[in-house]
Amino acid sequence: MCCRRVHQTWLFGLGLLLCFIALSLLYLNVPQGFTQPPFWSLRRNHAVEVSALYRQALMLPNLPISAALFRWVNWLLILLSFSCYTAAVHFATIKTLSKATLVVTFLLMLALLLMPPLFATDVFYYAISGQIAGPFGGNPYVQAPV
Repeated sequence: MCCRRVHQTWLFGLGLLLCFIALSLLYLNVPQGFTQPPFWSLRRNHAVEVSALYRQALMLPNLPISAALFRWVNWLLILLSFSCYTAAVHFATIKTLSKATLVVTFLLMLALLLMPPLFATDVFYYAISGQIAGPFGGNPYVQAPV
């Protein structure tokens, strides 16, 4: 019984990892015309711009997807990842938590590194402020980016 629970924990943990990878790839292909929720960013089309920047930097092809399909697949993957997480926690025992949790958590963190920051603009502000202070020797509190 214990061995079976370990396998189920690993199975659902890997399912969660696959959901996060799929979400990362989905977020790298935000379609033109996608109306982002107001809590994502104050800028219109921010998600589309960030998605294109990350896709170009990672040299990934653009997967053509409609805005309606994007929204549907997004919710499906979020619900599926929540289900995998809930099942993994349900089947986990104290013995499996030590090894499986560390490995799956490490793999999830690697997957999250590829996910673009669609929900925040401060990452780009910090990058621009660093460019003003570093190569140009300016003060980002005094000089605004052009």
